[in-house]
Amino acid sequence: MSKMKITTVRISDVQHQWITRNHPQQLSHLVREHLDDLMQQKTPVNFHNAWRESAQKCYPFLSDGYCAICWKGGIPPRDTWQRYLQENSQVSSRFKITWEEWIMNNHHNRQSLLDEWNKDSNFNLDQNAIEHQEKTQGILKKILNFFFRK
Repeated sequence: MSKMKITTVRISDVQHQWITRNHPQQLSHLVREHLDDLMQQKTPVNFHNAWRESAQKCYPFLSDGYCAICWKGGIPPRDTWQRYLQENSQVSSRFKITWEEWIMNNHHNRQSLLDEWNKDSNFNLDQNAIEHQEKTQGILKKILNFFFRK
């Protein structure tokens, strides 16, 4: 859904030694988990803080707009959220879909387009691989016959 950002975190030698001994290869996980805890402390989990009836979600871009109930996976990119609102406002109220349904539809539509686009490409790639394999086998046979003639 949202892109993962790569950043640098400075830790002390004592912290580095502790993490290496107790949780090797898990520094990123621990940092993300702690940030999630901080975000949830800022916005308690037991209520929606920026609910929008039209979207059936909390509005994620207010200051303190993070809602741990609505946005467990993180706040979506602003352009994706705007597209969802626009597309949902263009349909009648009884046909509105939830954010989750919209994301799934977009994923399936995108995957269908990719599958359709790749269908012919995969055939050509497979055919090229077979032809390349046949040529390579032919060359290897010629080399082996040259060196091991009876």
